[in-house]
Amino acid sequence: MKKTVLHIVLAVLAAMLAVPTAAYAQERKEGGDDAWRERIESKKIAFLTSEMDLTPEEARVFWPVYNKAREQMREAMDKVMKTFGEMDRAVKEGKSEKEISALVHAYTAALAATKGMEEKNAKAYEQVISPVKVAKLLVGEEKFRMQQIRKLGSPDGKKGGKDAKEPKDAPAGKPSCEAPVCAAPCLLGHYIY
Repeated sequence: MKKTVLHIVLAVLAAMLAVPTAAYAQERKEGGDDAWRERIESKKIAFLTSEMDLTPEEARVFWPVYNKAREQMREAMDKVMKTFGEMDRAVKEGKSEKEISALVHAYTAALAATKGMEEKNAKAYEQVISPVKVAKLLVGEEKFRMQQIRKLGSPDGKKGGKDAKEPKDAPAGKPSCEAPVCAAPCLLGHYIY
């Protein structure tokens, strides 16, 4: 009896986890990864432009600076993820301590290279838009990221499901991720991948 109940509970949990993953995979499959990424970027640009209330002139000078900064961050995070994967494989394959030590140092060096990039980027943004609009950008990026995460977790692909209320933003000082390395910054500078 207990085994039957356990099997039913496990089956229900597996089904609940599969629905959001299947919806996400379907959206990505429809146009390939590049098309999916472009759609998300287009939505993000529209969202941030609205959140920041950019004038056409501000947008003309801001977006090239922003795009360059994002590309640099993407490259740095790609290196972090690559070194993390190499380190993970080395541990699983039982490589020598010397090899693993070198990979640990490569990984932590890649992580260190990402530190301070957001501050550098904010200073670059302030050269072309006001500090108020830079603050609106930073808040808008977090809002957009949370919106996308909620959509991924929703069975129908919409924000929070049909009847869900908008969740409150995570309180300042509380990490919004558990991952050591990710692609979009959370409130504490962690990255959600």
